Amino acid sequence: MILTTKQINNKKHVSRLEDKMNSRKKFLGIVLAMIVTVPVMFAAETWTGATNNDWMIASNWSGNKVPTSTDGTLIPSGLSVYPVISYGAAETQNFTMEAGVSVSMTGGTLSVYHDWKNAGTFNATGGSVIFAADAGNCDWFSGTNQFYNIIVNPGVDPNFDDDANGKILIRGNFTNNNTALNVSTNATFTFNGTDDQTIYSASTGSNATFGNLTINKASGALTLNSAVKVGGSVALQSGKMSLSSYDLTVSGAITGASASSYFVTEGTGRLVRPVGSGAAVEFPVGTSSSYNPATIRTGSGTDNYSVGVSPANYSSTVQRTWNISEAVPGGNGTVTVTTQWNSGEQGPSFNRTLAEGWVNTGSGWVMQPGSLTSITAAPTYPAVATFQTTTFSNWTIGNNAGPLPIQLSRFGAVTISRT
Repeated sequence: MILTTKQINNKKHVSRLEDKMNSRKKFLGIVLAMIVTVPVMFAAETWTGATNNDWMIASNWSGNKVPTSTDGTLIPSGLSVYPVISYGAAETQNFTMEAGVSVSMTGGTLSVYHDWKNAGTFNATGGSVIFAADAGNCDWFSGTNQFYNIIVNPGVDPNFDDDANGKILIRGNFTNNNTALNVSTNATFTFNGTDDQTIYSASTGSNATFGNLTINKASGALTLNSAVKVGGSVALQSGKMSLSSYDLTVSGAITGASASSYFVTEGTGRLVRPVGSGAAVEFPVGTSSSYNPATIRTGSGTDNYSVGVSPANYSSTVQRTWNISEAVPGGNGTVTVTTQWNSGEQGPSFNRTLAEGWVNTGSGWVMQPGSLTSITAAPTYPAVATFQTTTFSNWTIGNNAGPLPIQLSRFGAVTISRT
């Protein structure tokens, strides 16, 4: 086909237009790429301490303003005065502390709206740190993170487990309001207050509130106010944790249990652990005044077992009742259980040579002939009894004549009036 001069010129014009459009597309692509790859930056306020140590004084900050939720804060090294938060509602976007610096908190609140990056020492003896928005890249292992109260707002992930070996120390209460919070074993939480402390977590399902947990309390009680799961291990260094009415599930090892450091289960709360047919798994439980641990080993397979112990008052038994249950009834063959009690925790008529296992599934105590396989000879304490069973409920060790719910030491009658 032969093209006219006009047609040739039209084609050249179209080609030039296409070249311009392609150039504009490339330019727009470059601009968009730049927009996408440019990181989000927050305005930063740097601490100077020019006036005093009060976080809430504007002249202590480089921009002569108290940081807000949209301002990052930098606490640099090399200063002689460092901030103290003692009152009010302090806020920050990113919270960054360089090595060698310190921030103290004695009261008020500090709301963090992004990352916690601490290479120095954060030391709180009062007040609350509120995690108010999701975090990105954090540093929980370089410095000391000693909190008083921690509050996690609904839907917020503070990224506690962003780094391996992250350490979070808590002197006060821990409150998590995020149902989806799920902390890996990168993070270890230590409760080390000397006053009473509480733990509440809204985490649901299989979500772990704590990666690892350490209890190191010289005084004061630590009490669960909700069910809590620990995805890793628990270290019992000092003090007790009361489970109250809530279960504590521990997926990993429990170390350091002793007569002065264990889980109190006098309420309906139970210690829950996975148990298999290998080594026996210890349940370091007790009453508020007495350490009465149990161990469990399945005959086959693995299941989650729950254990609690409470005082009893029967004349011819050990004066403790162990509540034992399994998540999925059956399937583990004959299960071996040991229970332990101390001096002063036997009824006056209890005789170890006559001992047998007893179970109460709700319709009264029933002796389990042949269930008891061994018992510590009198008068040694602590005493340990071993029994085997496929039935789980309330267990105790009693004489083969049977435990009595009430012992009457005396019965008499007096005439009050005569008509």
